[in-house]
Amino acid sequence: MLNFLKKNIYIIIIFLLTAFVFGKFIFSLNFPDAGYLLSTDKDFVLKVAPKNSVSQKFSSARDGLTKIDFLLRNFETSSGDQVLMKLADENCSKILAEGNIEKSFLSAGSLYEFSFPRINNSANETFCLIATFEPKKKTKAVEFFLKNDSQDGFLINNSSAQQSLSMRPVYTNTYWWQNLRELDQRLSQYKPWFLKQYYLAAIAILFVALSIATIVILIII
Repeated sequence: MLNFLKKNIYIIIIFLLTAFVFGKFIFSLNFPDAGYLLSTDKDFVLKVAPKNSVSQKFSSARDGLTKIDFLLRNFETSSGDQVLMKLADENCSKILAEGNIEKSFLSAGSLYEFSFPRINNSANETFCLIATFEPKKKTKAVEFFLKNDSQDGFLINNSSAQQSLSMRPVYTNTYWWQNLRELDQRLSQYKPWFLKQYYLAAIAILFVALSIATIVILIII
């Protein structure tokens, strides 16, 4: 067994890394609400000073709410600064989830996320989001990008200005295979006929079979 491991150590490492990346991808699949458009217009920015908060109500279109995406300008979590998030009910009184804004596994640029355990019955519900800036250094403010309109009729801090945070709800399904099916459905409009439905499944099965066969052949050789 020891000789076998020494002989095939690189193949085993590649296999394990591939399995880890594939598993990470599957179990991190989630789907942003297409009804919420993000904006990075530099002329529409809300500056939140230290220890101050901003609130925003929004509606969830479906069950499985699990994350909120935000656009922030010039914000680095590595500096130690934190934006504390609270997800509450429509009245902003009952706290449902708490956490910090962080960079996500697949996000880049100005996109940040607030993740929390999946809410099973979130369809057609109104939620209240509360963000509080807690700097570790002498940072003057955290800057949220805004949209120059209200989202679902909800405004920042219930103000009279027709602006809302540049944010969007993100959903996930109960089971990982449901996420894969939804991913396939979302990509279907961009795929040629031979990558749809049963053709895609056949190609995926063939790819997995050939990968396993290749690994077995390399081990035997």
